[in-house]
Amino acid sequence: MVCIRSSNPGNHSNLPSSLPLPLPNPHQNTTQHCISLIKQHTSTKHLHQIHAYALRHSLGLYQPHLWNTLIRAYTSNGAPHHALCIYPHMPAKDKFTFPITFKACSLLSAFHEGACIHAHLLKLSFASDVYSLNALLYLYCKCGRLEEARRVFDRIPERSVASWSAMIAGYDHNGEANKALEVFVQMRVADALVDDMALVSVVSACTECGCLKFG
Repeated sequence: MVCIRSSNPGNHSNLPSSLPLPLPNPHQNTTQHCISLIKQHTSTKHLHQIHAYALRHSLGLYQPHLWNTLIRAYTSNGAPHHALCIYPHMPAKDKFTFPITFKACSLLSAFHEGACIHAHLLKLSFASDVYSLNALLYLYCKCGRLEEARRVFDRIPERSVASWSAMIAGYDHNGEANKALEVFVQMRVADALVDDMALVSVVSACTECGCLKFG
């Protein structure tokens, strides 16, 4: 299990510093340069090098974009545990921080870490951000925490297609076929668009509960 509280990426002594990756002079405008390098390189060890460099030179301390980009890169390249090590040491966070961090939690099925970050979200001004709430909803569903997922779903101010689909799929994947169909009915009443994910889940739910006419 990844522990948000005990992770210590602030200590960069364990991160490599001499890999064959060109890095900018620390006295130049290096934050944007590092962001560009992160986007260019998908190797985890190269990401480690850039991470260590940014820590050594205190880059982007109050610029979340650098750290958001690094979290996204780690998550997209099979190292979500490294992504979660960054989050607790970010001095500043923005609305883009939470969706990608919740995605890292989802890949690890890290419920407790996600719940901790959810608490942070509620304290900040991003508690109604649909993208963050959708990512959190998906995380709770994946972890089988349907009560928490439903509370998040009910608090989304303007549900997107992704909101509806995640809740329907969450119920279906966790053996709650009837509830999945109930949410689908609510989705249709709300005149929301139905995507492939929702349809697949509805067909699965219909098969599970024998509602062939409904399907």
